[in-house]
This record gives sequence, C-alpha cells and structure tokens, in this order.
Amino acid sequence: MSLSVHELKATDPTRFAKEHQAWKCDDLGYDWWDCVCEDAKTQGKEQGFDIRDIWFDLSYSQGDRAVWEGEVDLREFAKARGLLTDPVWSAVLAVAGEGYADSIMKIYSHGLRSTMRAESMSVNLCVKIENGVYAGMDSQDLIDAVGGDAVFDDIEEDVLTAAEEFAGDIYCQLRDEYEHLTSEESFIEYCDCNEVTFKGEVK
Repeated sequence: MSLSVHELKATDPTRFAKEHQAWKCDDLGYDWWDCVCEDAKTQGKEQGFDIRDIWFDLSYSQGDRAVWEGEVDLREFAKARGLLTDPVWSAVLAVAGEGYADSIMKIYSHGLRSTMRAESMSVNLCVKIENGVYAGMDSQDLIDAVGGDAVFDDIEEDVLTAAEEFAGDIYCQLRDEYEHLTSEESFIEYCDCNEVTFKGEVK
C-alpha cells in the first residue's frame, strides 16, 4: 500500500529521515539564493555598500560567511553610522569632497572564496581646501590635526571590517533560507503539494 508522508513519519521515522535526507540532497531546482542576495544588496545600500557580486559556499569549512565585491560610498557609510561629525571622518570627507582623496572605496575578493580586501585610498594632500567649514585650511594640516596620514589606513580598516561583518550577515541569511527550504516542514509540504506517496504498510 502507499503511505502519505505523514503516515511514513508516524510509522517509520527512520525511513522518513532517510527520504527527507535524499530529498534534501537533491538540487532545489531553482536559484533559491537570488531573493536573499537581492535583499542583501538593498540592505547594503542603506550602509553605503554598492554590492555588485556575492559568492558563497554553505559547505565551505574554513569560514562561515559569504564574500562580496563592489564599492563603498564613504559619505553614505559615515552617515549610516552617525560618523559625519566625528573629527576624523569629518576631515577625511572634507578632503575627499574637494577631490583630493577618494570618496569611493572598492571592495574585492582575494583568492578563491577566501578573503575580502579594500582598495587603498588615493590621496593628494598638497592643496588647500576651498569649500565648507575647513575652507582656506591646508589639507595636510587638517589631516595632521586628526591623526596624520595613518587615518586613511584606519578608515580603510574600519570600512573593510564593516564590509566583512555584513558579508557574515549575508551568509547567515543564506544559511537560514537554505535550512528553511530543506527542513522537514518543507519536505512534508512538498510531498503534500505534489501528492508524493511511499510504498509500505501501516504498522
């Protein structure tokens, strides 16, 4: 006789587990991650991240995260984190606003599904600032006042750390979506919707 998935689970949980595992190992039949990645790109925009591509491997044992490539708008990044009035960020954004430093930082992957890197900022400080609250001030003097040239390295590190943390968030969203789609509940729903039955006897 034929057993429904509910009868199989109730009468033969071991076989039910095997059937579930076999179904779980099959390709889901569509790019299930597309919606998650598109949502992540939208969420990233709110943080100043313009994400172009996302790579992930849920079976990758060396680190639970995804890797993304794209660009970071430093002003939007600072705005999202309430850093516009921070002395260091204010100075760097003033210099960037004059075109003497990059206002966009590139994020790229390094190696095979491994690490993320931030492109070093291009900076030219041998100029005076012409606009804003720092107008008339030598850009090098302004940067020296908030910590010197090292502030650009610090900002690069802060941006990359935030980008990596967001990559971790993306991974968690992808993992949670996959676990939901391959859960027992989804297996049972799939069997019900497709009228899948199993050979056997009710014990």
